[in-house]
Amino acid sequence: MYAEFSVELGADDPVLEMPWSSPDGRLRFFDLQRHPELVLKITEAAANPPLEKFLLAINSRSPFYTAKCDVWLSREILKQDIVAKWQVATYVDLILRRPKEKISDLPRSFEEYSHLLRKIVHDLRRDLLVDDASAEFIVRRCYFRRRRGGQMGLFATLYVFGFGATKKEARQAWAEALRLVESTLAC
Repeated sequence: MYAEFSVELGADDPVLEMPWSSPDGRLRFFDLQRHPELVLKITEAAANPPLEKFLLAINSRSPFYTAKCDVWLSREILKQDIVAKWQVATYVDLILRRPKEKISDLPRSFEEYSHLLRKIVHDLRRDLLVDDASAEFIVRRCYFRRRRGGQMGLFATLYVFGFGATKKEARQAWAEALRLVESTLAC
């Protein structure tokens, strides 16, 4: 499986605010660690059983919990080495389970994310059976809101892509890639 790790901590790079919600309040963070039954309220998970299973596994058996996710189907393939007509893609924002960081903790936190994600990428690359999929981890900045101010920390966005000549093949490759990433992340 193709896998990579990168960092986006620049001033213009994406950030996450936790807990998050859409402006209209219809979409929001669900704490699947404490309330796994809320996975059914996540539209993307309800419509995609492999994603539902992934979210439940990560929130119950990994060093991470999930914050946001999405799934989409596309004909726009961004990978240069891929010869396919379809791609199914997802992203899942992952936060390490531990107390929220303080700004003074960020160097230690960055090292922790970097070390863990490099190991995961290394393990994913060893699986040569999944060649029609890829996974990417990007470390980014997160703001944890609290009643009296907030704290800055980090999170990782995981992208998983499945490719195929047909929608069905792309969906199968994506589901298999999610299972592989799940087994690598879940302890």
